[in-house]
Amino acid sequence: MLANVWATWCPPCKKELPELARLHRAYAPQKFTVLGVNVDAESFDGKVQRMVQSFDLPYPNIRDPRSSSTTPFGVRGYPTSVLLDGQGAIIWRRIGEIRPNDPELSQAIEGALQAVDAASKALGNST
Repeated sequence: MLANVWATWCPPCKKELPELARLHRAYAPQKFTVLGVNVDAESFDGKVQRMVQSFDLPYPNIRDPRSSSTTPFGVRGYPTSVLLDGQGAIIWRRIGEIRPNDPELSQAIEGALQAVDAASKALGNST
């Protein structure tokens, strides 16, 4: 899973949303998801929902108005994205915008998916 911590007032956050949607669509067949974590104040609920709809985001977005995610995800600026392994450990982090077709992120996602597949095979499960 790629968790993306973002805010409506953040220009780089808005700029990367189409790429996050593309990543989600590309990797969804492999049981990979992007999870949006919005840190706007509670009074911004309508604005957040309109933004999610206007960008046609296919992945879940949760609200974190108290910014509870910032410490565990090591957020020092917005946007921040973290790739989590199957146990929830951070295996990759980007503070700043995800750009289209980022080779570093693609490699990290592919590696994470291969690790999950290998672990599943080792346990005798099929994915």
